[in-house]
Amino acid sequence: DFLLAADYDTITSSLIENGIEHKRLVEECRGIVAIDYIYTERTIIWAEDTTPPRINIYQNDTSEFWFFTLRDGSDIKSMATDWVSKNIYWFDDADEAIKVCSLVACKFTDDGEPNRKSCSCKTLALKVKNQKRSHDLVIDIQGSRLFFINEFALESINLDGTDRKVSLNEINVGGQITALAMAGRNKLIYGMQSSSSIYQLDIDKGTSQEVGHPLSQTLLL
Repeated sequence: DFLLAADYDTITSSLIENGIEHKRLVEECRGIVAIDYIYTERTIIWAEDTTPPRINIYQNDTSEFWFFTLRDGSDIKSMATDWVSKNIYWFDDADEAIKVCSLVACKFTDDGEPNRKSCSCKTLALKVKNQKRSHDLVIDIQGSRLFFINEFALESINLDGTDRKVSLNEINVGGQITALAMAGRNKLIYGMQSSSSIYQLDIDKGTSQEVGHPLSQTLLL
């Protein structure tokens, strides 16, 4: 197991066992604002705050690199990938909307550099209203649900944008939810502004409990 991390212009991996063996995977990025990883295909996906913004895909085994640009003025706050359908979801703060595109439907064009191609794909906005400052998108693959934080409440929708639900809010958890990550099958971990502790939500049961997993704080950074 390893931990994938990114600063402004570099993506690195570290072995979780010791956290010391760092390996630079991608360099010379241009303002990384969100990152995700398709474990089954060893593929890194990240968004850059360029003009216009763009989303990049890097296959670690073959060193193949693809990218597609977004509408000028887009403001990506978070991103998540459905590795089954190969759909990329992101929250665009400029439009206050969750958007999605399919890697399967992308058309690729050689960019003139070895192993590098530009993508052309159709972007759709999910019909989810009343979103303000949404962030921390995560996908529950088994349940086919997209979870996100919307004004400090934890909400979820089907991957097509239907069946919106509020799973947790600051009233029933006693604080504002500020960070979110998947923690295994049907499990989410989240942090709150009013507490230094980390909590785990059982998606099926709808119950929460405080947890002390040593990686919890790292996962929520």
